[in-house]
Amino acid sequence: MRKSIYAVTLLLTLSFILALSAGAGNLPIAQLPNPPISESPDLLFPESLLSPTSPDVNVIYVDASATGANDGSSWANAYTDLAVALENAPFASIIQIAEGTYTPGTQRDDSFQLKSAVYLLGGYPSGGGGLFGERFPAAHETVLSGEIGGPGPEDNSYHVVTGDNAVTETALLDGVSIAHGNANDAGNNGFGAGLALDGSQVALQNCMIYDNFANGSGPALFARDDAEVVINNCTIAGNAGGSFGSALIIFDSELRMSRSIVRDNHAVESYGPLWLVKSNSAIINSVFVNNANDAPSGGVISVQGGTSYLNHVSVSGHNQTGLMVTQFEGETGAGTVLNSIFWDNSAPELSVEADSELEVSDSVVQGGFSGGTNIITSNPGFIDAPMAT
Repeated sequence: MRKSIYAVTLLLTLSFILALSAGAGNLPIAQLPNPPISESPDLLFPESLLSPTSPDVNVIYVDASATGANDGSSWANAYTDLAVALENAPFASIIQIAEGTYTPGTQRDDSFQLKSAVYLLGGYPSGGGGLFGERFPAAHETVLSGEIGGPGPEDNSYHVVTGDNAVTETALLDGVSIAHGNANDAGNNGFGAGLALDGSQVALQNCMIYDNFANGSGPALFARDDAEVVINNCTIAGNAGGSFGSALIIFDSELRMSRSIVRDNHAVESYGPLWLVKSNSAIINSVFVNNANDAPSGGVISVQGGTSYLNHVSVSGHNQTGLMVTQFEGETGAGTVLNSIFWDNSAPELSVEADSELEVSDSVVQGGFSGGTNIITSNPGFIDAPMAT
């Protein structure tokens, strides 16, 4: 795998690009120049969540190893089936989930269907713990899995997590892994193996999305029809697309991504790990590295119509153009890049059609960018991390 350990070292680039422009960087999301999407920065921060101690909030417990009454009233009596807990959760609920693997049902059409103002918090130890004190997702992985049948992916769920336009107040997934979806059919069952979101308001925080496959596009996440998606401090890795795109597709929707890593995803052809179609987006303090494409024609990040704002973003180690801005069905695309690195991708690093716009400043771009401001063309000095022994 080409520079497979790049991702670890590239995390160091965030500190480097923070120093590129002290004046333009480190702006709160709400204060970005011409914010391209509706201002909802509170979704990124834990203090904005529903409080488990509020009398108006329902706290529901899920633990696959529980042996009590199976009614979700406490850790001792926790639900053992997350799908049942989610189905029974009323508005304004927090579902606390102990480590383990949870599946959405027994049929390929089954999925974890999100609800308005229902939060899923994973990462608790088996047997539970305090409200947040013992919660540690890295040590207590909580997997929402599409592995519903026999060994192998052939009979896995088409979509692990779904959200429809009834999710009008943010549904949160925090500290969970979303894995093993297999959207290998046609139509709606050919995209969004990890998450398929239709007009939903969804936030993902401290999550991993991995090992999902889509026959069409968006194997990790597919959002459309005015969906609003927030991704904060997540890793999206090891997903595969059969045709267009290796990880995320945002169609006619909004994306806000920060402090996240998108790495080692694979596409058979065309677009890379982030395909934005007629959508508005802000991507901040994030890394795209070592994503592969057998027959690339778009960019690692493709903006087709809509607007995209990139600040403190590193894109490196790909066999396709780093960022491509084009029109889609007559709607021109527009991009703004600040304090970012585009290096070791296929030339040109940045591409823009004549009828679209791309402004680039205070960034490292291999080969430069005509019309940019304060463009650095010297090697940023990425190195491979040493192999573990």
